[in-house]
Order: sequence, then C-alpha cells, then structure tokens
Amino acid sequence: MGADEFSTVIALGGSESRIAPPARLDDSILLLARIVYFPIGGSKHSERTMTKELFVNGTLMRGGALHPNLAGAEFMGAFRTAPVYRLYSIGDVHPGMFEVDEGGVSVAGEMYRMSDEIWEKVEAGEPPHLYCGPVRLENGDVVDGILFPRDIAEAGHRDISEFGDWRAYAATLRD
Repeated sequence: MGADEFSTVIALGGSESRIAPPARLDDSILLLARIVYFPIGGSKHSERTMTKELFVNGTLMRGGALHPNLAGAEFMGAFRTAPVYRLYSIGDVHPGMFEVDEGGVSVAGEMYRMSDEIWEKVEAGEPPHLYCGPVRLENGDVVDGILFPRDIAEAGHRDISEFGDWRAYAATLRD
C-alpha cells in the first residue's frame, strides 16, 4: 500500500469522517485509514443533506404563521438585503419584495439552511405568486430568497418599504 492509499474503516455512531493518524503494524508496514462515520439515530436531516440556503422576510421568519414549515431547518441568523428592494403588504397577510433600480430600501430577514425535503414543504406552503429568486444581501452575497412579482404588488397593494421590515409593519396592525 502506497502512502497515498487508504484502508476504509466504517464506524457507527460518530459524527464526521476523518483521516486516522498513521499506525505502524510493524517496521515495514505503515497503515493509513480513512474513518467514515455513519450516524445512528439522530436527526433525519443531517448536516450533509442541508443543501439549500434561503433568505426569508415575512411569515416564514421566527414567530411567523408559516415558520413551522421550516421545522428541521438550520437558522443561520438575521440578515438584511442590500438597499435595492421595495416591500409591499399583500392584503396584510404577507409581504411581497422585489428589486428596483432606484428608490430601494434594505429589508430585514433571516437566513436558513435546509434539506431538499424541507424546501419542498416550504415551497408548497407559500402563498400565491411568491417565488424563489436571487436576493442581494447588504454584505454583498447573492442568495436564494422569496420574491414577489412587481406588477402584482403595484397593482393594488400597499407599499410598506418605509418600514423595511415585515414584522415592524405587522406590529402596526395590532395597535
């Protein structure tokens, strides 16, 4: 076995694959092993299957009506978009965000990492017309996010861009 070759050792119940330290079987044989762990039990959605990252800015956020659809997703933190969006209230039920060339604001939201299965549940539960598209964050990253068609928003819904945050606007509805 050459220095670049490995034996594979299967270990049940561990949490990550790694290369084991070299071990000598005798003075002439150096054993290198790659240990591959397979979790026993634990979460159905392991870190290796968390393939989709998504920016949300409305009812999918923590405390929102659709947040349970993100069960099993990893919360990555609070984020803001670059100041290139307009935010509308769609019937005071959920927000609709779209990108503009001028007059945009930064919109508050949250990032989640999820499996394809969770994404399918999120997508199936979204209200009409919302869709997944590129969203520019204030840190310069471009990520997948939930957007709304501009023509539908402007055709009869309220512009709430001054709030820059769905939750801040929704709080005014309870007053």
